Amino acid sequence: MELTRLKKFLVSLWFVGIVLWIGGSLVRYIIAYDIFEPGTQLELKKNLAEQEILLGVRHFAIGTAYTASGFIVALICWIVLLPSIAKKFKANGWLLMSSVLFAIASVFELILLYMDIRLSTYIFWNFPITFNSYEIQTFFYKRLKNLSFMFVYNWLSIVTILFFIVFKPLTKKGDEN
Repeated sequence: MELTRLKKFLVSLWFVGIVLWIGGSLVRYIIAYDIFEPGTQLELKKNLAEQEILLGVRHFAIGTAYTASGFIVALICWIVLLPSIAKKFKANGWLLMSSVLFAIASVFELILLYMDIRLSTYIFWNFPITFNSYEIQTFFYKRLKNLSFMFVYNWLSIVTILFFIVFKPLTKKGDEN
């Protein structure tokens, strides 16, 4: 598949967006789970003061800027590239599967992004805040407890897409007659 300079630039930008999105999400989850006891059902560490817990939540919210910008860059590049790569779906099944996986992962990420933005606006525009507030309980604690599978799905989707890009399975061979 031949790519013009613009398409090569967009693919590179898409890849950078993916790295920011997934890498930022991993860092954010590491920060978030640091305030909980390991091996429990999200029980807060007993030796942390509320200000230390809120600092972890604040750092999680700060990471929203990185992950959201990376995701939006990747999504815009994919949308711009979609009409030109859609023509290649029949001959390149890996490209079709990659596009379907990215579309499904984007839906999940938009849901998580909405919750992250709600959490960030609450944390940065309200004072004082407490861990027991409705916004933190809903958009941080319940998000980690009930919706973490969405991030895992997104991560697995991106790994699969990269596998497809490298190995290019399901590629139709041209007629050799």
